[in-house]
Amino acid sequence: MSVGGVRRIEVTERESPVFGGTEFGTVGPYERLHGTVFGELDPMHPLNAGIVNLDRAARNAQAMSSIGATSGS
Repeated sequence: MSVGGVRRIEVTERESPVFGGTEFGTVGPYERLHGTVFGELDPMHPLNAGIVNLDRAARNAQAMSSIGATSGS
């Protein structure tokens, strides 16, 4: 039994510099990424029980529900 996880990330835009180009110690300036994260969740795993209607979502061949989240403009 698996909780699920990220399977693929598609970056569609890279924004740099952000925060006015401020550098953060040895890390340097931050970038802002825009895109989509694709993953899977196991509807039967107890840690996913709080996700409303996940048990009713379509499932793939591995009995997992596919998810996606988009970030950016």
